[in-house]
Amino acid sequence: MLLTFDDGYVDNLAYAQPVLRRHGAKATIFVVTAHAGDRAHWAHDDAPLMGPQQLHELDPEVIELALHSHSHRAFETMPIDEIEDDIRKNLAFFREHGISLTPALAYPYGSRPKRSMSALSSRLASLGIPLAFRLGNRLNRLPISNPYEIQRIDVSGEASDAVFRRKLWIGKLL
Repeated sequence: MLLTFDDGYVDNLAYAQPVLRRHGAKATIFVVTAHAGDRAHWAHDDAPLMGPQQLHELDPEVIELALHSHSHRAFETMPIDEIEDDIRKNLAFFREHGISLTPALAYPYGSRPKRSMSALSSRLASLGIPLAFRLGNRLNRLPISNPYEIQRIDVSGEASDAVFRRKLWIGKLL
């Protein structure tokens, strides 16, 4: 199982890292870079996002950082050239700030351009990104058939313990 967090919220540093450390677990945070150090204007609570200094404070033995786009726009509605430009900016942020990066992408909102996935997969591969995650709320079967379509199960803080357990066992709820 891979634990992931989207966007790069400050509470990941304040709360998730200590809990992960206490339980000997690891996680990946997919970071939106255009808004680093600002707020998640797309979220209902406008929560604060980690800036470069806070991202450096994360323990790489507990948390790895990966790509979640630069602008946090839904890729499903964007042309491939704009998606590539957005990801290039996402990568540049990590280079400019000397922040270690795992070359993986979580599509913003879990969306991707379904009709042009082969073109997007080729672009991601040319950028050195060998895998990407989407929301599918299904368990992945091994071996993974398409490394640019790895599904994640969405679990929010509002989910009951029973819903959480059910999603872990069978994926998408009926």
